[in-house]
Amino acid sequence: MKEHKLTSGIYDAQGEMDVHQQVMDSYSHGTLEQRHQDEMDQQYEKTKK
Repeated sequence: MKEHKLTSGIYDAQGEMDVHQQVMDSYSHGTLEQRHQDEMDQQYEKTKK
C-alpha cells in the first residue's frame, strides 16, 4: 500500500490499474471533447459570415 500522487489516496495494485484506466479515459475523452468543441466553433464561424 502506498499513496497515489493524483488522488493522494491509498490503493493496491488493482486500484492502481483502475486509477490509471480512469486517467487514460479522461485524457482520451478530453481530446474527443476538444475536437467536438473545435468542430462546433468552426460551424459557428461559418454561420457568422
